[in-house]
Formats: sequence, C-alpha cells, structure tokens
Amino acid sequence: MDAALKELAKLEKLVSGGSSKGKSPSIDDSLDSLLYSLREVKDRLQAGTATDETFNILAKTADNKKKEVEDRQKEIYNTLGKVGKALDKKFSAQLPSYDPLFSSPEAHAALEHTIALHFLRIGQFHTAETFIEESSASIDPNMRTHFIELDRIISALRAHDIEPALAWTSRNRKFLDSRLSPLEFLLHRSQYVRLLLSSPSDVSAARSYAMTEFPSYYSQHGAEIGRLMACMVYHRRLHTSPYADLASSSLHLDLEPMFATEYCASLGMSRQVPLRVIGDLGGGGALARIEKGRKLSPHYYAPGIV
Repeated sequence: MDAALKELAKLEKLVSGGSSKGKSPSIDDSLDSLLYSLREVKDRLQAGTATDETFNILAKTADNKKKEVEDRQKEIYNTLGKVGKALDKKFSAQLPSYDPLFSSPEAHAALEHTIALHFLRIGQFHTAETFIEESSASIDPNMRTHFIELDRIISALRAHDIEPALAWTSRNRKFLDSRLSPLEFLLHRSQYVRLLLSSPSDVSAARSYAMTEFPSYYSQHGAEIGRLMACMVYHRRLHTSPYADLASSSLHLDLEPMFATEYCASLGMSRQVPLRVIGDLGGGGALARIEKGRKLSPHYYAPGIV
C-alpha cells in the first residue's frame, strides 16, 4: 500500500490550490498570472498607452499559460494513472473459476440447438439440415417452416414483390396493430411509389392503387398520405422535387429489416441473431470496454477492499 499512498499524496499536492512542487506551476498560479496580465492590458487601454507590442505580449502570455495548464493537467492524470496501477497491483483480481463449459449433456444439446437455429435464421437451410443430421440437435418442424417462410418473403421484397409480405401482414394484422407497427402501410407506400416511378410512369395506375389501399390508413398516416398524393405533380422529376425523399431507395430497402423484426417478434424472438451478437461482442472488444466501464463506476469496489 505504500506505493499507492505515496502516489495519492503526490496527487493531492498536484490538485491542491496552493503552489505545490511539480514540473509546471499550479493551475491556480497560471490562471492568476494570466488574469494579472489581462488587467495590465486593460489599464493601458484605459490610459491610452497600449501599443501593438502590448497585444503581442498578451497573446504570447496567453499561449504560455495555456501550455502550463495543459502540462499540469498531464501531470495530474499521469499520477492518477499511477495510483490506479498501484491499487491494481496490490489488489490483483483473480480470474473467476467456472466449471468446464458445455460438458453436460444438457449444455451440449443447448449449444447444438443454438447453432442449428442460427443456420435456419440466416437462410442457410441446406447447412442447417446437414448439421441437424450429423448432430443430436432437435428443431421443431414448425420453426423450420417459419424461417423458410421468412426467407421466401424477404427474397420477394428484394425482388420488388410485396404480395407475400402483404399476405403475411393481413394474417397478422391484430398482432401488428398491438405493436402500432406501420409495416403494412409502408408496404403499400413502397408499391405506390414504384408505380409512380415506373418507366414509363403509370400515374393512373398509381392513383388507382392509392384510392384503393390508402383510405383505411388515413386516420394514422393522414399527413404522409397527403404527401404521397401531392408528389404525383412532380412524378417526372420526383428526385429534385420537394418530395425527393420519396424517391430514395431506402424507402424500399428499409422494408426488409423491418419485416424481419416484426416476423421474429411474432415468434417471440429478437431480430438479432444470438450467435452473431455473441461474436460481435467477443471479437469487437466490447467485453473489455464493459469491464473498463465497470471499474470506472462509482459503485465498483476492487477485490479485497472492504
């Protein structure tokens, strides 16, 4: 503890208001000196004796005092770091011990189930089937069917076909309404804009589609429907019109992750794939940052300190 106490005493002297020993003057002394120089210049200005040299000297003084403050702060942070290192050395945290992972039959089965489900969720159905055949993983056939359907609908959206997605939203409208999800309306919006921007532009078809599909959504999306109808005036130059955002490809591309989110939510699952999240956390250095943040928390106590 002597090393830590020594560094702590040094830190206390560095941050005190008095002129303590250090490689640079205390912050208080530097600021007081700068304030004195400013007052001198002010007095000369009031007396009319200030010259260009006066301001040149003031600028140099300000730069010097700024450097002194920065140097002092660097000393403080370096000493603070030494205090932390001394404490870590004194109270070294032992790595926690765990039982061997995935050694029990239950844990092994859970791991295989997670891997098989991962392949299904990312659309690698052939790989999933091979893995299931060569392992003891057991996947509910209904779950396979759900993810095959999700992959089929996402592929259709990618090919600008919204009908499979609309069929699903129609069957699950009660669930979507409970989540206040705008998915179904946004699918219709996408189709309307595609008709409007088709080559050649089919304004009459777009208008007919809007008159058929939009009325039932007017209470929730009235303002957006108004914009969609008004943008027909600019259908020949929608990209440079006040409604240019409606010509953005994100209007259609954003439907894919949104649909996946709602579909997985209907199954009681997160849209994020668990194994991918774990890989990102472990490989992206997130665990180290979490541990560092935990140590900086005011509620953190180093092991061995009561």
